[in-house]
Amino acid sequence: TRRASDRVSLLHQIYDPAFQFSGTCLQRQENADKRVILDTNPHHLIDAGLLTRLFPTARFVYMVRHPLDVVLSCFMKHFRLTDLTANFCSIERTVETYEVMMTLWRTTVQQLPHQCRVVRYEELIQSPENVLDDLRQWLGWPNSNDNSTDAQTTSNSHVGTASYDQVGQSIYRSAEGRWRNYSVQLAKIQQRLAPWIAYLGYQTDETST
Repeated sequence: TRRASDRVSLLHQIYDPAFQFSGTCLQRQENADKRVILDTNPHHLIDAGLLTRLFPTARFVYMVRHPLDVVLSCFMKHFRLTDLTANFCSIERTVETYEVMMTLWRTTVQQLPHQCRVVRYEELIQSPENVLDDLRQWLGWPNSNDNSTDAQTTSNSHVGTASYDQVGQSIYRSAEGRWRNYSVQLAKIQQRLAPWIAYLGYQTDETST
């Protein structure tokens, strides 16, 4: 369909310059397979299926976080307005977008279980070295004595995402469970997201203390 074709064209615009394609996605320059392209844009989650067709060896790492924290973060973050981020202008639309994207992701995991890896946010901030070592082994990357968990690794890098002010910080715990501060306001949304909260292994009856 035209819509699918448009999505493929968009993905080529994003990834082709990095891979220096010549003609088609399979005609890479010599040694291009040794390159690693890291895309941390969670919005491309909806394109996971297409990406596996364009890049058969692609791997997907999904950072599991409490659904209420995800929804709250998207709603409160000041994004540059696009067709997708416009959905975050209201909490209701944010929840709807989360449900759609998670449904697509669950299908992807079921169809491509060996190309998807789940990392729990709480485990990462508690034991980053162990989590990153395990992830590196799964990706087939060489061992390193430097897991790059501090802010120095990005101090000299340009970051153009909405979380630019957080990327330069060390791993912190202040964002964990932030939704509890708004548990009363999020009560109805918590009920709606209960299936996803349970699916991701969180307690569905948890309340603020």
